[in-house]
Parts: sequence; C-alpha cells; structure tokens
Amino acid sequence: MPEPTPPEAPPAGNAAGAPEHPSGVSPLRGYQFRLIIDPTSEAYFTYCSAPAARVVPLQFRAGGEAQIVHLLPGPIEYAEVVCRYGMTTSPALWGWFQQSLEGTPERRNVSLVMLGQGGTGERVRWNLNACWPCEWRGAPLDALGREIAIETLVLVYESLTRGAAP
Repeated sequence: MPEPTPPEAPPAGNAAGAPEHPSGVSPLRGYQFRLIIDPTSEAYFTYCSAPAARVVPLQFRAGGEAQIVHLLPGPIEYAEVVCRYGMTTSPALWGWFQQSLEGTPERRNVSLVMLGQGGTGERVRWNLNACWPCEWRGAPLDALGREIAIETLVLVYESLTRGAAP
C-alpha cells in the first residue's frame, strides 16, 4: 500500500495572512477603501458600488452593404455610485443633498480610493468628476431589529478618470 502523501503547504502569506502572487504583489481587497468627498469627508461608508462607464455602440449600415453592420462609438454612460454609511451627526452630506433638492446641485470632485494591505497606502484611485447626490434614503427604523442604522446616498457624475497611486 502506498504511503499517504502529506497535504500541500498553504500558500505563503504576508503579515495579514493573505496569499501573495508569485510576483510578490498582493491582490487588492474590496473591503479596504475610502471615499473622499471634497472638501469634507465626515461619514464613513461601509459599502460603495464601483464606478462604471460604458460607450454605447451605435449600429450603422453602409449603403449597398445591408448585410454588414458597422459599430461606431456613441454616447458615454456612467453608472450611479451607491454609498451606504453608518449614520453621522454631521449635517454636511444632508446639506449637499439639500442643494440637489432645491434644483441647484453643487458639483464636487469625489475620489474612491482602494487601499493596500492592512488598509494603508493608496493603491488605486478613481475620480468622479463633477459629482452630485441624486438620491438619499434614510435608515430603516425597527425597534425589534439589531442592524446598524445605514443611510444610502446615490451619486451621479459627469466623467470618470483613474488617478495614479502616489
């Protein structure tokens, strides 16, 4: 009977116990991020959907070639960014949304920053340019619930850029 082989050693990890890529680069973690709203960041977000952009393809048929459909770049669409955060006593974010309710949204630059291992060091930054809040939802109140009060803020933006990590 053949001798049992020992189990493979677990992958080498770093100080946080996360496996590292053979090149020595650790993968980014989705839970290590920071949302920076200029000029203030008075709320700590527990969830933030990723920014997204899409170039809408337009179909074009050339004269005499009805079977061939050419695709041309059309308008650019940006997905809304949904942020959920623990309740804050600061009126800053509500005041920003209040301006949208009054029909004069204040456009601010917002950055979504992915942090490195241990939640330190900026690795990737997405800049939401000319951003303003289009929706706010208060925290559901339930006397029998045990959940943390979470408000929701939905942001729209006019352009998206990816900044380099410092």
